[in-house]
Amino acid sequence: MRKRNDKEKIKRLGYALLAFAAFVFSICLIFINWQEYEALKKDNEQIQTPTTVYGKTANQDLFGKTYYYALIENGLIGKTTTKLKVGQKASISKEEFDKIEIGDSLNGYTVNGTFHTQADLDEEYTSFYVGLAFFSLYPIGYILYLVSKINIVRAMFERIEHAKGLNRTINILGNSLLFGGVIVGLLFFVFDFGDMLKSGYDRFMSEKQIETIALVADHDIVINSSMYANSVYNLGLVYKNQNDQIVSVTKEVTKHSYDKYKDDPLPIKYNEQDYYRVYLQEVDFVDIFQIFTSDLFILFYLAVIIIALLIFLLFVLRKRKKYGYY
Repeated sequence: MRKRNDKEKIKRLGYALLAFAAFVFSICLIFINWQEYEALKKDNEQIQTPTTVYGKTANQDLFGKTYYYALIENGLIGKTTTKLKVGQKASISKEEFDKIEIGDSLNGYTVNGTFHTQADLDEEYTSFYVGLAFFSLYPIGYILYLVSKINIVRAMFERIEHAKGLNRTINILGNSLLFGGVIVGLLFFVFDFGDMLKSGYDRFMSEKQIETIALVADHDIVINSSMYANSVYNLGLVYKNQNDQIVSVTKEVTKHSYDKYKDDPLPIKYNEQDYYRVYLQEVDFVDIFQIFTSDLFILFYLAVIIIALLIFLLFVLRKRKKYGYY
């Protein structure tokens, strides 16, 4: 029996040492990466480098959200933006996109020999810090676990637990933050469909549409190997607007439309005030079915269902608390 207890103690000690080693390793890794990245970030933004704009293009996703780019290499008009790398295209805001013309200079930064705009760098910074926050979950959880083992902290929480009024207030506050935070987060996701609704209105209701035929100059499929996400089908469109200007847009379409038009001219219509908001003239049942069964729409359905269930749960808990039954 004693040997068994000794083995259990050694086993627990081994787990504790392993957890501590993982904590130290993750802290060191996070700190070193953060320090190196901050130094690189500072170096990248020391001196601005101008480059020449050879063209403009945009990428419009399946639900109407549009991303704007300046082309900083010659001969890329008509190429899908998904085939272009940073250094060939540069992310810019809609305001800058509207002002800039071919032949203008665009300010940015040269990083490892590749031109980046501030928008490109901000996108990379965001990805880095999101990843850093994810890897910080373990160290934070480990610290909270150690703090929970301190006798003074445990005693404080025990006193709070026995203080009914304070405990009730903390429970109400905690539940409000939990449910409120989840619902607000989900509502932000639902409201993000505003672009989709605006695009749908422009597509079917707006009278400020001009019809034309676009040349499909390029096409590309971004394969998603995950069973939970759809692949992305893009057509590189080139057409002339009403001012006889050449417009280049990458338009995401359904698989059905991609197979139908990738080798043929595509009938489109565009907003006369924004040449880069493009819509297919013909949308049939298969297109509609593929849109409404896309991964983004499924996430939308789930968000709405979760919000409804959370509201229902709050109602049930309130009823149980008031009447003593569901």
